[in-house]
Amino acid sequence: MFATPHIPAQILYETDDYLLCYKPHSYATLPLSGSAVPSLFDWLIEVRPEQRDVLGYREGEAGIVYRLDNDTAGIVLVAKHAEAARAYREAQDAGAIDKIYLAKLDIADAKDYRQLSERLASSVVVKSGFRPRGPKGRWVEALELRVDSLASEQGLREGAENQSPEALEQGAEAMGIARNARTQAHSKRYTTHFSSVAGEGAWVEAHIQRGARHQIRVHCATGLGYPIVGDPLYAHGPQPWREPTSREQAQSKDLASLAMQPSHSAPAKIPLQLFCIGMIWRDAGFSRDLAYKLKNFII
Repeated sequence: MFATPHIPAQILYETDDYLLCYKPHSYATLPLSGSAVPSLFDWLIEVRPEQRDVLGYREGEAGIVYRLDNDTAGIVLVAKHAEAARAYREAQDAGAIDKIYLAKLDIADAKDYRQLSERLASSVVVKSGFRPRGPKGRWVEALELRVDSLASEQGLREGAENQSPEALEQGAEAMGIARNARTQAHSKRYTTHFSSVAGEGAWVEAHIQRGARHQIRVHCATGLGYPIVGDPLYAHGPQPWREPTSREQAQSKDLASLAMQPSHSAPAKIPLQLFCIGMIWRDAGFSRDLAYKLKNFII
């Protein structure tokens, strides 16, 4: 069972300060230069012309304070005035906002599903940096990937103050944490918290605070070990990214499509099964309960 909603862009929830808008699959959040791809921005200023000049993440973004990847559907927060946009940025900088996503993983084997469910019972935390790869940086590669259970992450953090740097390094190595001082000093780290969704098959819930492009897609494929259904870029699962061979380059003008072929269980006609369903931001009145109510409209 796949979620393939054919619903248009729309406003699903509104407060005095914000709009929660639905962005369909294959919509850009903001207009793409030289592209005919429809955008949430263009739709928004058509239905709410007063939004045109409202501050978003930047000037001239109609109050849109964050973006979703083109292939990702779901909730985009829109500030109705500049003060609301500034409040969002301050809350995000303070780590007060958790964005909530649902993703359906490409798991065909029942044994694999049971094993993953057991891992997710205590939540799984995936951390990495990222770097762009491929023509025009079409996809990204995880750097210094680290995968922990929530309990082990908390234990490492709580004990850090009482341990020497040498002890911390040994503990990190024992947990399979890759260390590279030069890369760590120059790359940001992004974190995704995964948990299971009761009674929802291979669906997982993912929480992020500050996100990078394709973060959840890459963390599913390389951190959890299973790509998201309908993902043509990262359907290689846990295998590392690889450069196309010279023979492959000679056989195709589209190197990206050769490097990342869709899996047999994720045909191109199935849209990416990744949805932003909302956020937890208590000061603005946005809760997990509200996110799951909106989820029923979009999945």
